[in-house]
Amino acid sequence: MRKYQALVAPVPAHAEFVAACPDGMWCVELPVPVPVSLPVSDAAEAILRMARVTTANDAAAGLLGVSRGEELAGRRLADVVTPDLDTLRRLLIDFVNGGHRLPARTVAIAGTPAGRALVHTLTGVLAGGALVRIWGVQRPAVNEALVGEPLHHVQKLAVIGQVARSVAHDFNNLLTAILGYGEMVADALPQGSDSRADIEQVLSAAERAETLTRQLLTFSRRQGRDPEAFDLDAALVDLHPVLRRLMPESIEVVLDLSGAAAIIHGVRGQIELAVVNLALNAGEAMPSGGRLTIGTRVGGREMPGQDTGTDVRLRVEDTGTGMTPEVRSRMFEPFYTTRPDVPGIGLATVQAVVSQHRGRLEVESAPSRGTTVTIVLPAVIPEVRSQNVTNLDDFKGGR
Repeated sequence: MRKYQALVAPVPAHAEFVAACPDGMWCVELPVPVPVSLPVSDAAEAILRMARVTTANDAAAGLLGVSRGEELAGRRLADVVTPDLDTLRRLLIDFVNGGHRLPARTVAIAGTPAGRALVHTLTGVLAGGALVRIWGVQRPAVNEALVGEPLHHVQKLAVIGQVARSVAHDFNNLLTAILGYGEMVADALPQGSDSRADIEQVLSAAERAETLTRQLLTFSRRQGRDPEAFDLDAALVDLHPVLRRLMPESIEVVLDLSGAAAIIHGVRGQIELAVVNLALNAGEAMPSGGRLTIGTRVGGREMPGQDTGTDVRLRVEDTGTGMTPEVRSRMFEPFYTTRPDVPGIGLATVQAVVSQHRGRLEVESAPSRGTTVTIVLPAVIPEVRSQNVTNLDDFKGGR
């Protein structure tokens, strides 16, 4: 027994990584190792009966409805995966049959609204021909099979985006012809004539239409899935006209950009999607109008477990109705919504995007005092400022 206790003692080297991981992480230990030679069903029953949590991070605690990871210590495996023992047995049988590994598996959360679920990945640790511990990683099920109808809407939007790109390209070609022939007609007319003034109005409208088409193409283009370094300020400048058109006329949309090199590493399309979702949520909180401010700042890194450097802080601030503490604590839960006519996955998508980019979310809100959501992301430190950002001064404090 003394030899076994030494074998399964917690490994302190993992503590910092586990604590800093944005996904839920926990470890269950087996007081008696389960031999790999044991029949699969017997092994599953042994794991189910003996496994107890020894280590868990705060991210796992939040997903499982408690405040701190320490509160999960001593819990059964059923308490961190699913209390449905039949489902858990099937998972454990698949886990043992899979060489003591269970790839991402979506499991519904008992006692919560239908459709809420976590994605679990289990990895067993073997020693001396026996299973001694299991590490689990979990995250909210966003855009997984259980998302159902909301995912269907996302897929439809993707198709609509493809159609929009095609139409925008064709329309842009027509506008090129209109502008070209219009300029020829304008050049042939004398200065000051009524006809020339009329054709100049046509050219002005065509130029505005060309700008709108270019914005549509910019926003709806296919975003590469491979992360890259890009300037967040430049991305927000490109996104600004789109956001203005998404918001009602009664809502002012303002950019308050850092002016520094706000370079991050990630998938630009995903970050834009997160900003759009936050903006739409803010717009819902300002039914009578207000001000939406999207700002960036570059500052010292505060995230635990990261190398020294700087962070880019992306702030989305509204002057809307604000949130109660209860709503604020649940705002990023998948399918949680205060409105029955919306699916409630927009903010959960934001959280998933931020997690994938190794960032974190900060929220400040109070009833009648508006809401500020800040996305904190690791920065890339360039030798010189990106040349992609232009005319930033035009957007500082202006609509």
